[in-house]
Amino acid sequence: MDAVQDQEDGRVFSIVPHGTLPPATYTVSWRGMSEDGHVVRETFDFTVAAW
Repeated sequence: MDAVQDQEDGRVFSIVPHGTLPPATYTVSWRGMSEDGHVVRETFDFTVAAW
């Protein structure tokens, strides 16, 4: 899946997963590079709950 950069705030990116995510906890890992070439890496978790 490809990330899409926000047109109004270039610091914001989004993705749309293919299909439905089943209930679980997921980890997102991302990496970005600043204008000066400094690499930033981060991870965060999110949970999809069953209805």
